[in-house]
Amino acid sequence: MTDARVSIRGIWYVLEHQLREYRSYGAVTVAQAIGTPLLSWLAFGIGVGALVTAGTGGRGVDGVPYLAFVFPALMCSLTLQVWSEDSMFGTMIGITWRRTFVAMRSSPLGVPQIAAGFVASICLRAAVTALLYWLVALVAGAMAGPWSWLSVLAALLGAAAFGIPLAAYAASLKSESGQFALVGRFVILPLTLLSGTMFPLAVMPIWLQWIGWISPLWHASQLARGASGAAAEPAWLVAVHLGYLLALAVAGWALLLRVLHEKLER
Repeated sequence: MTDARVSIRGIWYVLEHQLREYRSYGAVTVAQAIGTPLLSWLAFGIGVGALVTAGTGGRGVDGVPYLAFVFPALMCSLTLQVWSEDSMFGTMIGITWRRTFVAMRSSPLGVPQIAAGFVASICLRAAVTALLYWLVALVAGAMAGPWSWLSVLAALLGAAAFGIPLAAYAASLKSESGQFALVGRFVILPLTLLSGTMFPLAVMPIWLQWIGWISPLWHASQLARGASGAAAEPAWLVAVHLGYLLALAVAGWALLLRVLHEKLER
């Protein structure tokens, strides 16, 4: 058997283990992925959306209905939150709490296989979240056009750009004593509020707009809006969004491998 086949099979073993772990709360994942967009539909379509429509004389936001503007970004936000939670707690489970990664490393599995299988499992769970969100958005009429399905990929790319470096941070910790709660409150929540998620970034004071410019959530949201027809950006700016998110994901992957090597090769 070739080294490549051995490597792929090792990744699958790790992925299979993670998926078996997910079975215990798979129903919660599906309920969250369906319930959240349904509540968003009520809140932003019937509630806030009606106020925005009335306040703008029916023009909506940037010429599109408010629901069409906000839904792609909310999908990206939820996908990022799901990926982040799994990155932080899953990494801590693997290294410190249950030490499953340590047990895997004592087998022929290498660090790249463990990392790849772990990240792939998070990607699959996040994909379920984004896909179900997209389906609800289609029913709500918030995403139109033949390319709206690409918004799912945009959401996953944005989540990976934030979640993979976050996994590297979690792997570097010796113990968890409230750091994850701080990340949720002082990083993820501000990014959600200040990344042009529920209102255009341009309406914010210029001294706050820089937060959106460096936020993976804003770049992913703009890509998702473009795919769903809610935004039209020049090709160069689309390339900037893609390049920035890919660079963060690749850098995070390299950092994750480095930290895991330090933790698991001792």
